[in-house]
Amino acid sequence: MSDLLIKWVVNAAALLIGVKVLSGAEIKGFGTAMFVAAIIGVLNVSLRPVLSFFSFPIILLSLGLFTLVINAGIIMIASAISENFRIGSFWNALIIGVILSITNTIVNFVID
Repeated sequence: MSDLLIKWVVNAAALLIGVKVLSGAEIKGFGTAMFVAAIIGVLNVSLRPVLSFFSFPIILLSLGLFTLVINAGIIMIASAISENFRIGSFWNALIIGVILSITNTIVNFVID
């Protein structure tokens, strides 16, 4: 349980840092970052498998790079759900998705 909490807080911090670095994105505070990280987690569990299944040929042809587009789409959906989190463009969502992916890889390596 504590691993999940650590991953959630680190993802929220990475999201907050990524948004602060980009000029076309905004987030109100750490509480909003925690809420958005939870939304992204729920969308990753529920929506990502469906999107990955239907886009499998594109993922295969792009050697997995299309998963970054799926991540960006999930972040844009989270932006549409939360009032206090705004993404200016697809490219901002893509960069934040890359930041979150790298952060998740490092956290999973350290914790697991």
